[in-house]
Amino acid sequence: MGFRPEFSIGSFFLFLLLSVLFAFAMTMISIPFSISAKSWESAGSFSYLLIMLLFVSSAFVPTDGMAKPIEIFADHQPMTPIVEAARALLMDIGVNNGNLLQAFGWLMALVVIFAILSYRKYQKVF
Repeated sequence: MGFRPEFSIGSFFLFLLLSVLFAFAMTMISIPFSISAKSWESAGSFSYLLIMLLFVSSAFVPTDGMAKPIEIFADHQPMTPIVEAARALLMDIGVNNGNLLQAFGWLMALVVIFAILSYRKYQKVF
């Protein structure tokens, strides 16, 4: 649809690392919800929250064009720096304003927080 990535090998491997860490973070986020769920249908329902965060990020539209309250939220939630870092890595333009560090910081924080929550939830249930 018009997106033609041009990246170096280093940028591509950083993009792969970002993608793997993103998948791992989403897995860690899903564990406490899945343990709490009464059925498999309800186990997947939390993913709507993650989808909402993606829609209220810079993935589809620049945040500058959003209404001010939505722009403030979009600029300070985890998906925006992740999307911006992935886009910058695939375009090999470098990561502006520390988006790569913010993305890795958000993802590592999510992994640590939800790993602790998952462990505590697992201990209570089993």
